[in-house]
Order: sequence, then C-alpha cells, then structure tokens
Amino acid sequence: MTTDRMHEAARETDLNVDYVAQRAAHPVHWDSERQLWRVTGYAEVSAALRDRRLSARRPVPNRSGLPTAAQALLGPIDGCFASWLVFREPPDHMPLRHACAEAMTPFPADDLAARIQSKIDQLLDATPQDEPFDLIRSFAYPLPVMNICEIFGIPGADLSRISAWLQSIVRGFGTGNGYVAAARSYTEMSAYLVAWIEKQRSASKPDALLEACDSGSLRQDEAVANYVFLLLAGHDTTTNMIGNGVLTLLQHPVELARLRADASLLPAAIEELLRFESPVQEVRRTVAESLTLGGCTLETGQAVLLSIGAANRDPAMFDQPNHLRLDRRPNPHLAFIAGVHQCLGTHLARLEARLVFSTLLRRFGSLELAEPEVHWTASESVRGLERLMVRGRS
Repeated sequence: MTTDRMHEAARETDLNVDYVAQRAAHPVHWDSERQLWRVTGYAEVSAALRDRRLSARRPVPNRSGLPTAAQALLGPIDGCFASWLVFREPPDHMPLRHACAEAMTPFPADDLAARIQSKIDQLLDATPQDEPFDLIRSFAYPLPVMNICEIFGIPGADLSRISAWLQSIVRGFGTGNGYVAAARSYTEMSAYLVAWIEKQRSASKPDALLEACDSGSLRQDEAVANYVFLLLAGHDTTTNMIGNGVLTLLQHPVELARLRADASLLPAAIEELLRFESPVQEVRRTVAESLTLGGCTLETGQAVLLSIGAANRDPAMFDQPNHLRLDRRPNPHLAFIAGVHQCLGTHLARLEARLVFSTLLRRFGSLELAEPEVHWTASESVRGLERLMVRGRS
C-alpha cells in the first residue's frame, strides 16, 4: 500500500461521521433514533439546499426544564440566533444579505489582499524555525480573527477579547454548562459591540449594517447579532479550512510535491482540499412545505440533516472521491453550501486560502507533522482541528 493510500485509509477510519455507512442506506432516509431525515447523496443534498420548501429557520429550543436564571441568560442568545442571516428566509433574507455583503467589502480587492498578506507574514515571522509549533494556535486561529476585525474596523487592541469570546461561543454550543458559558460570552460581546457601534456613529463611519439600522429597516439588536454571526463565520470556518488543508497536504506527500512543483495547480488544489475535508460537515433544515426528495415524502415540520461531507464524497458525482486529486476539474463541491444561503464569505475565504497556501509553500521548503496524533474537535457538524503540531524548515 502506498504512503498516500495508508494515510487515506487511516483518515477514513477517523471521520467524525462514517460517510460510507451513511451511504449504505438510501441517499434520503429516516433516522429513527434522532427523529429526522438524513440526506447523504450529492444530487439530493444539492437539490435540498436550493429548495425553498426546506427552511433554514432555527426552531426555538425548549428551555422549560432549565432553572429560571439559566432561561433568562439563554433568552438573548436564542434571539441572536433567530436574527442571524443564516437562519433568515425570504423576504427579509436578501436585504439583510446585501447589507452584510457590503459591510464585508470596505477595501478594494488589491488592498485587501495586501492587508491579509501582511498579517500572514507577521504571524509566520513569529513561528520558530526547525522547532515544532502548533499551526492552529499560532497561525490558523489568529489570522481570520485579525482579518475580519480589520474589515469591520474593530481596534487591534481588542482582538484578544474578541478572540476569547468567539472561542467560547464556538465551543460552548451544545447543552448544559457549555451552552451557558457561550451565552455569557455572547452577552459580554454584544455589550462590547453596542459600545463599538456608538463609536462608529460618532466617528461618522457607519457601514451598510449600521446604515440599515439607522434607516429603521434593521433593529440594533439584529445588527449586533449579525456582527457576531459574521465574526464567527469569518473566523471559525477559515481556521478549519487552513488547518484541514495543511493536514491533508502533509498526509499526501505525493500531491504536496506536485503542488510545490506546479504553482498553477493552487486554485484547483484549494477547491479539492475544501471538498476532501469540508469545514462545514452538515446543515439542518425544517420542512416548511411537504415535498418529495429522493423518492421519499418529507412532511411539514420534520427535521432534515443535509450531510455536506457525505455529499462531497459521493462516488455518483466524484470519480474516486476518497482520493485527493489536486487537479480535479470540474469540482462542484458543496463546501460553501448552495442556494440563497451560500456562504457570504466565499470570495474572502478563497483569497485567504490562496495567500496562505502560496506563502506556506514559499517560506517552508519542508513542512512536516511533528506528532503522529491528530486532534479533531468533538463536533459532527464542523470538521476542524484542536491543534496541529508541525515543524517547518526554510
């Protein structure tokens, strides 16, 4: 067995979700244990993402079993979720999407690329040569936070606080004390953003979200909620895109050598890395109007789980889907979702990926794993690394 195939086999046993087992059932099948429809086939997931009869609105959780104090704390974050762009549906989805998109594009493309490159160089200059370092903690985690905060004009002096809040919110989503900790972080972060908004107004620097707020088309709490969403989305998925991509390349030395020898492969390579190790593994929908999908009848009110990771490994769409092929074309992966809820930061993510991977290849003549263990986050919906110890040599 080749080295690449050994890594590939090991990786298949390490998946958060066993795609092969998922697809052994029908591409659309009822999960009686979780009481939801599970969709795993590429054609079915792609169609479902574009079907307006499936709603992205987040159901309001039942908090009745929690103490009164916990319910009071969790109420604001439930309201925050309801306001997020990703959970909004037409007719109010598109105006909010346009406002968020404009707020995220304050710089010309060349200027934005230069700003991102400067931060990449700054962070890599601080990493040790010929010594192990954690690529996630030292590079992949701070870089997106620095970028998204600069895009919004959040002071660099506040980055550590923003980063800590985001980390708490991302890791706390779930149940029990973790969720309560996330709610506390959201409360603190929203208070910070309210004060920051007032400073933006006094300095006459409103962006499109603030303009929508000031015009009355968006409430201030909705604007705050979507700043939180954009900061989270621009941070967490990009961190995982970088970490997953670097790990995948290091586990496939033959493909890595091809990329080093031919830089023109980079755009296609980024798309293949996104397909192979998608940062977003699954998204949820609720049936707003009954429909037939994959020969199955989905009834109004039922929950639906769309497996992005399984769809991106579907052999009905991708030839040899478990093989990493950096020159794969075409590559219609669903890593950025699809339809009206396609990732708003797709252009930014691709730009960050292009600059990150080209710089890593240029600065490190050799980059290798410094420990055999791979530390994945404990999540089924997100694919990312807790840490990635590497050693780089110029």
